[in-house]
Amino acid sequence: MGVMAIILWHFLGRPSADDVKEFVGGIDFGDFTDVLKNISDYDWGDLAFEEDPFVGDNTTNAWKTQGAGLSLELQNALDDMWQSEFDIAVADWQESEVLTLTTSRVAVDHSCGRVDGVMLVCNGNFGDTGWVGINEVEIEYQRQDGPGFIISSVAKMNEYYLNNADFKKRRYTMCHEIGHGFGLPHTDENPHNKDLGNCLDYTSTPENNQLPGDANFQRLRSIYIRGEGDALGGANGNANGNANGNANSGGSVQQQDSVVTSGGGNNRLRGRHLSSEVVSDTGHREDDEGQYYRRVIIRHYLPLME
Repeated sequence: MGVMAIILWHFLGRPSADDVKEFVGGIDFGDFTDVLKNISDYDWGDLAFEEDPFVGDNTTNAWKTQGAGLSLELQNALDDMWQSEFDIAVADWQESEVLTLTTSRVAVDHSCGRVDGVMLVCNGNFGDTGWVGINEVEIEYQRQDGPGFIISSVAKMNEYYLNNADFKKRRYTMCHEIGHGFGLPHTDENPHNKDLGNCLDYTSTPENNQLPGDANFQRLRSIYIRGEGDALGGANGNANGNANGNANSGGSVQQQDSVVTSGGGNNRLRGRHLSSEVVSDTGHREDDEGQYYRRVIIRHYLPLME
């Protein structure tokens, strides 16, 4: 019975004793919640049932290219306190042979306004949202039956949590959000299992996931290099997630349905399965010249690891 209770508690998301009391209301379980408190307070380490990586949304998005790599400008709208993290993260991603990155320092923009054709990187105090960082990619479709491509990306660092955070956590967040701007998904959304050693892996120990990893670089090749994998210059990158492929090198990934929240991202995020959501969709439109278009904004989350 004890083992089954622990397993059940784990798969329910490791609720605290207070959460259980609130859920069951006035039912008296005697000393059981005291036992549960002991369980939830215990450091379970790297038990086997936590080892399998999983992703809630394995969608690959992509900028439109010619299939020989991605050249992209990153606009630095960060304040002075974030310059080291930005410079290091850009240099780390530049290790990919697929990427040719240029940077430009622009006016500090805490409102993080998007700019077509570039990735804007910014910081601001967005409040107690439950996320430490997000990246919003805007996808444009020019044919109703054709693929969509990224036309802008905004990487946001949330000062509410990161202002006094240590450098390793800030570096991890910066690397993570810039990675989404290239169209990459998470490699693992379980912060409690063994770290994969790349910054698109959820973790409660960011010092272990400071850099992009081989899995990220391989995925970039599959998106942007002709004949290397799923996509040709992002030919199958779209908001519906029809890009397949293993998200982490050397292991299988469990596919799970992504969880979509409402409220424009200002709600608190709870639960490790949340990964991304569509926050804007123009629907099918025609411009003044009868040209079809549709624009979708997808938000990728890095939640607060509590």
